[in-house]
Amino acid sequence: MTDDELNKRMHEIMGLCWHVQEVDGRPLFCQKCHRFIIKHDFTVDWSAFGIAWEWIHQKRSMSDFHTILDSVELYLLSPRTLSEAIVEFFKEEVAK
Repeated sequence: MTDDELNKRMHEIMGLCWHVQEVDGRPLFCQKCHRFIIKHDFTVDWSAFGIAWEWIHQKRSMSDFHTILDSVELYLLSPRTLSEAIVEFFKEEVAK
């Protein structure tokens, strides 16, 4: 999965808008989510990692949280590995 595909899927799973437009590097205002357009990079950005981590704690059960983390070696935990684990968890959940 490419970085863009992974980021887009993470935005979909978390219910965030996937914003692709910018003008002169300045953020625009999204009419759908009523926020300034911010594109989180869940593959390398540690602040996006924090957003995903908090989302798991707030939106999912603790058993789901442990299931997601069980697929990752904790010493290898990074923004990309957490995002891949979340996407994989939701592939399996949809298949059930």
